[in-house]
Amino acid sequence: MLHRLYIIMENGTAVFEKIWFQIKNTETQLLSGFLTALTSFAIESLGSGGLQSLQLANNERLAFYTHEHNFLTVIIADDRDNQALLNKIMVEIANSFYFKYKEYFNKANLLSKTKDFENVVENIIKNKVSNRNIKKLIYGTILSFIILASTFVLTLFGILNWSDYFQLAETLDLYSLGEHFAVLSMYITTLFFIPSIITGYISGNRKWGVISASSLMIISFILILLLPYLRPFYLTVRHFDITPWIISFSPLIFGITVIMGYIGAWIKERTKLYQLDPDRIIINQRKRDKK
Repeated sequence: MLHRLYIIMENGTAVFEKIWFQIKNTETQLLSGFLTALTSFAIESLGSGGLQSLQLANNERLAFYTHEHNFLTVIIADDRDNQALLNKIMVEIANSFYFKYKEYFNKANLLSKTKDFENVVENIIKNKVSNRNIKKLIYGTILSFIILASTFVLTLFGILNWSDYFQLAETLDLYSLGEHFAVLSMYITTLFFIPSIITGYISGNRKWGVISASSLMIISFILILLLPYLRPFYLTVRHFDITPWIISFSPLIFGITVIMGYIGAWIKERTKLYQLDPDRIIINQRKRDKK
């Protein structure tokens, strides 16, 4: 989540600021001097359209974007937020600011005109924030398992119709047997593909995405192993059990779930900021009210 936002003109004047949270109270003069120096450095060294970031203490990141019309957008954000997403937000904020206030850029009253820009900023980021917690991980795993189980049940009879073919596997030629293995591989891949992406996306970060996807696979395999004891759900048709065949594909399933869970979480990180803890917002507001 964004903690602070500043828009600074080429002369070093901060014409807009928005503070959601700050870990330490910073002297305005000190911050202004630093940002002024940063502005000059960014414009001279990077030119227009430059994007850069600096790692700060207290798990924060400072990122800045120099617009082609020589003003600087500076944000201080949670260092867990994806840099590409921060860059996208900065560019969107900078462009919105320019098109809204460009006629005032060379006028002394620019600062007084930018107060309503806060609503524009809130609209830009309101759909780009998502919380991540253990509840989300559990919810993602459960939802994905329901999707997986529902898909499996709906397609079960089609798979069981293969029982005659597998029963007579020893009578199949190598080409036919390979064909059946290929189709079964595609079925299992499709079965776990979407649920793994969903659970990774809901979990919200790549570590949790892998954990959630792995949990999905483990739960599924435990239930498969228990199926012989859960009649009438036992996967036996004409005395044929496909459970060993599913177990034999466990390396494929493990690889699919982990990779897709990772990709799902990566997509979430590229599209959603981390949510700021509400308790931190309240504490921060109380500190500011005491000033």
